[in-house]
Amino acid sequence: MFDEFMVRGPMKDMYYAFPIDVFEVDGNYVCQAELPGVSKEDIEVTFEDGVLSIVANKKRVANPDKYLIHERNFMKFKREINFGNLVEDTLTAKLENGILTITIVPQEAKPKKTISIE
Repeated sequence: MFDEFMVRGPMKDMYYAFPIDVFEVDGNYVCQAELPGVSKEDIEVTFEDGVLSIVANKKRVANPDKYLIHERNFMKFKREINFGNLVEDTLTAKLENGILTITIVPQEAKPKKTISIE
């Protein structure tokens, strides 16, 4: 179960998961990811071989000499979702109030091809 939340690798390259919702609206898929405190410049959204990948880097804003309390985490986040066939050029992304919304248009199913036997 632990592996579902973290991607293995050296400590400096370790990624943590973040919560997402994926649902359907008007025949399109919508993926919403919670990324509070992450600016859009620190988010990378890619799509390759049917897999949507979201990588975010929550950076430290200030580095005071001495913390009195230090509870906030600064780390890398990553999630990958396999959608299979998608129209790659129709993906759109928007970040608003810490919620990244990605809209995906599914590719129409291709009709089965019947092959005649000779």
